Amino acid sequence: MRILFLDHAFHRKTGSSRFFLDFLKGFSDVTLEFFDPLIADSEIERLVALNFTDFDLVVVWQLEALAFLPISVGASVLVIPMYDGSGAQPAEHWAALSDASILNFSYNLHVATRELMASAKVVQYFPDPKPFALAKDFERPRVFFWHRRGDQLDLETVFRLLPGNFESIHVHIAPDDPDEEVTLPSWASRYGVTSSRWFDDPKGLSDVIDSCNVAVCPRFSEGIGMFMLEAMARGMCVIGSSWPVHNEYIANNINGMLFDPGSYGALDLSDAERLGTMARKGVEAGRLRWEEDLKALPAFVAACATLKRPPSLTPATALRLVRSYFEDMELYRQLASGLVAGNPAMARALKASRGPEDLARAAERQAMGVARQHLESLREGLGRIPGWRRLRALLPSRVKIVLARLFMAVRR
Repeated sequence: MRILFLDHAFHRKTGSSRFFLDFLKGFSDVTLEFFDPLIADSEIERLVALNFTDFDLVVVWQLEALAFLPISVGASVLVIPMYDGSGAQPAEHWAALSDASILNFSYNLHVATRELMASAKVVQYFPDPKPFALAKDFERPRVFFWHRRGDQLDLETVFRLLPGNFESIHVHIAPDDPDEEVTLPSWASRYGVTSSRWFDDPKGLSDVIDSCNVAVCPRFSEGIGMFMLEAMARGMCVIGSSWPVHNEYIANNINGMLFDPGSYGALDLSDAERLGTMARKGVEAGRLRWEEDLKALPAFVAACATLKRPPSLTPATALRLVRSYFEDMELYRQLASGLVAGNPAMARALKASRGPEDLARAAERQAMGVARQHLESLREGLGRIPGWRRLRALLPSRVKIVLARLFMAVRR
């Protein structure tokens, strides 16, 4: 099988899509093309010159709007969106892409898209925890924070979450926006704050993370959350926002800590070692599930390659959609809505996704919300019982994992 893999240029540096690229290379011939949104005009022209039909399947990682180009010439397409970039897209966006198949790494995004695509599957990735050194010396909390989105989280936010509750903080300054100028506050050095930029050797960054035992996730939402998962694999106490996908991996105060964006009350690190231990055990169990999922994924990918549909839009329309996606999101959404409204099949799929089943989903979400409130009330009640915290610490790890899985199921 010949596969064209279109990826975000940022992953040249982070390598966060490499695990899936390596998986595809295990059973197919893969051609990799990076796309840099910062120079979208010239990048789009370069992609238009590709002969998409030379490939059995075009896989579009993260930048799913690029899929319009191969769709317009009748190529088979699999999109793999990320929640942080696509979670807020309206249903019309997905209906316009309905000729493509979709693979989600977020349960929340899967629920929003599964009825609108040619075929759909959801998986949850976990890294192999064995190569990672275990965090230690939790009586001396050492915090690692990656500054990626200063408009969301910065060093001052970390101080509000952990006021004086640490020995040191290391800030890795590597923002998503290369034009963002980041300078640490003048008072940072008084609190043991150190910093770094990208290392020439990736081992340099890994060594710095290994020296810490608490990790603060850098953004409010993530696609897969590779930094979060690798920190959990190290057995670090991981702190993230209550938004996806953090809340799909972390159960608050069971295998990590969650905070609501905009609400930065002080967090207590006295239980950090237990949370880190549970995070590591969760990754160990999750890795086994991921390895089972990998056995079924080649068949899903092969099935996506066999889905051949007549083009639902012209190359000219596809080009206009892709250009507007990177230049003017409001215009893009208007164009996508117009495409769906003018295509009976897309319009029917969109209407069906908003029908009785959508109402059922709303009822399901309400029921889960009530169940979650009951569980939170139970947890608060147990917390008021004298000696409960000590008793909880004595529970066997197997019991804690069962409770964590129960809580994760209720959160979803």
